[in-house]
Amino acid sequence: MASRVALGEKLLASRSMWAVRQYAKQGIPPSLRTQMWDLMLQSSITNDATAHIRQHCKQLKPQIARYDLLIDRFIHVDVRQCQNDDTYFVFEDVLSEILLLWTRDECKVETQIQNLPSKWDPASVGSLLVRDADLLPPFGGRCGLHDFPRAVFQVSGSGTNGRPSSTRYFCHLHTLNSHPQGLLVLSTTFENLLKQADSPLYFHLAHTLQSPPLSIAFRWLMFGFVGVLDVEQVLLLWDRVIAFDRAELFSVVAAAVFLFRRDALVAARSLKDVEVR
Repeated sequence: MASRVALGEKLLASRSMWAVRQYAKQGIPPSLRTQMWDLMLQSSITNDATAHIRQHCKQLKPQIARYDLLIDRFIHVDVRQCQNDDTYFVFEDVLSEILLLWTRDECKVETQIQNLPSKWDPASVGSLLVRDADLLPPFGGRCGLHDFPRAVFQVSGSGTNGRPSSTRYFCHLHTLNSHPQGLLVLSTTFENLLKQADSPLYFHLAHTLQSPPLSIAFRWLMFGFVGVLDVEQVLLLWDRVIAFDRAELFSVVAAAVFLFRRDALVAARSLKDVEVR
């Protein structure tokens, strides 16, 4: 481990995004994760990124007190989910602050504007209310990265290219569209992988038990495995998603979980057995 950390520090010093991505494909030591995510997501926009983000947050905070947004109510509802989670409940106040800051960030607003339909369609109103997926899980996983809210905001909510982890990956997990890394495509990819890898298992679950595997895995994909895996396992998975720059890894892991538990699932005789196993 010491030699791997030393190698990681050397790569960070080189500022080579390509080299860091190759390194991250095998997982990132916790002590280096923040810096490597920052480099891979291109969110280091000044010589002193910490000072920059502190100033940026300082400018956004007055806007929270100045006016309320309709989406603020959804934020409080989402954050309250942490109260029943042994892992994330201590971060409730931190999450609330982060999410409120994100809704006031011009970078994220510009991203939303780019996604607006060219013609007004009343049916699109509902999708605009939930298009910012940072207001939903998997925001909780980011708490394990940093020791204060501004640092979380730096990596997950701001970047030179306007496409940080939230808008590059996680927003598509809560939007029903044809985006190649969107929830619908990931769901299809998961089903195809499982069918090809073990069609008897898929048939047993989908037809014999009337419990399609996607009905179980959908939540895993939507939440980026937050609440499903341990925190460190979630972060190791996200290391690889960012390193490969492919959200399809969520589908691969979901299919792998079913294959890993194949014997127990084949022995299941009811939906209740599947959920327990």
